Amino acid sequence: MEVKVIGDATKAGDALRKLFNWADERSVEIAYAWARTNEGRADHWYGLDMRKLKRAVIGTQFAQTEPWVLERLRAEIDNDAKVMLDSEGTFHPKIAIARRGDEIRVLMGSSNLTPQAFSTNTELNVLFEGDATDPSIRKFTRFFENAWKHGCIITDEWLERYRLAYAHRPRPAGSVPGARLSLQSIDDLEISWRRYRLLIEAQEGRTATSGFRIPLFVGEVCYLNEFKRMQQVFADKRIFAALLLEERELAIGIGDSSGLLGRMIRPYLAKRIIEIEPQAIGQHLDRIPVEGDVSLTLARDVLQGLVDIKGIAVGVASRLLVAKRPDLFLSVNEGSRPALSPLAGSALKTVDQYMSLLERIWQTPWFRSNRPEDQHERRIWDRRVAILDAAVYEGNG
Repeated sequence: MEVKVIGDATKAGDALRKLFNWADERSVEIAYAWARTNEGRADHWYGLDMRKLKRAVIGTQFAQTEPWVLERLRAEIDNDAKVMLDSEGTFHPKIAIARRGDEIRVLMGSSNLTPQAFSTNTELNVLFEGDATDPSIRKFTRFFENAWKHGCIITDEWLERYRLAYAHRPRPAGSVPGARLSLQSIDDLEISWRRYRLLIEAQEGRTATSGFRIPLFVGEVCYLNEFKRMQQVFADKRIFAALLLEERELAIGIGDSSGLLGRMIRPYLAKRIIEIEPQAIGQHLDRIPVEGDVSLTLARDVLQGLVDIKGIAVGVASRLLVAKRPDLFLSVNEGSRPALSPLAGSALKTVDQYMSLLERIWQTPWFRSNRPEDQHERRIWDRRVAILDAAVYEGNG
């Protein structure tokens, strides 16, 4: 039997796809504690050849498995898709078994069938390859058979009740001070303003993987001071071309910018446009008011107009939108993209991908909440979308 240790989550995702591709048709069996796919858009799911799937047992405890996954599995393999309703403790395996003739490959380890587990998480998995008669290989197949025996067939009635349980599943009540906000799917942002505020506040002083300590409110260089500077610039001069060069550079994240929300040093053409053709940006960005409501249609039109300018991609465009309206927009940069991409189920490099995430954010209870009376809370609420960057930032953006 051959054994390969996989200590990288992304490589584990590649191994899972290769396992499916290698297998005979209808020969793959999977057992996972829970599964999420952002309704099929996440990379770890999108690349799987469902024609290869034979049987599946998925855990549902704590209502953490996405109902869409169960619907999709049932549509693909009917009664050969089962759920684990109860066990002596939590049903917690993460294993995929594939056959090709008399050969068997097994991928097992810490990765659940979720976007983060095959992208940004710290995971350890092992790939086993051997003959179907190998005693160690047979232990894996016996384990699956036992799980299968205790699983339950998914019925329409049960699935309807489960959808309600999933919609009301427990949300994160708080975050360990100094720890990055743990989001497994976009649904984890469906929380109240109070919970969101506590989760954001817990990011103060967190050390990112790059070694950078996150400053939210403390110090001259911090997120709130950066927001205040940018908002004051746009409040004083509502026409982008009227901004001084150093003010336009601040908006794009270069020059005197602290680098929070992404330091857009690399896009050379964007910097040239900022310097000599600010009206090209202004004809679109000026359509966004400095206060009041903004429709999704207007947001999309402005974003599309900005990225249609040669040299400006979604990262630069989103940074400009955040500079003007941090209460509405989120910056996509290299420091935040690794965590945001699995959350969105996309690479967040197109207008459609960005707007899909933004639309979900604008539907959350914390975004739609009333402006607080407390002064400290107002400082966060007035930048409530953009400040999410502090909770997902991990590298040099």
